Amino acid sequence: MDKIMETILSNPFYIIITAILLLLLVGAIFKRLIKLAVFILVLVLIYFGYLYFTGQKIPLEPQEVRETIQRGVEKAQTGAKEMKRQTDNLMDDLKKTQDLSESAKKDKK
Repeated sequence: MDKIMETILSNPFYIIITAILLLLLVGAIFKRLIKLAVFILVLVLIYFGYLYFTGQKIPLEPQEVRETIQRGVEKAQTGAKEMKRQTDNLMDDLKKTQDLSESAKKDKK
């Protein structure tokens, strides 16, 4: 590692190349952070728009935001459990239908 650093620092051409590469790396990282920040901002704006159009109170305090998020998570979990229950019922019905179909085929023969 020391030899690499010594080689880079001893030649001005290598210093320029290293500086350009570092600038490109920092620029790429900065660009991704900006994209992430814009994406999060768009999501927040969509959320506030949803609250506005549904007539709900827009939370302004951090505690209100936390409570709103917690209620949303609880609703999602409840919905997921209900969906799983309905899916299990449908799968049971499908299994019964397949069993009846197979028994009808056996009776035909």
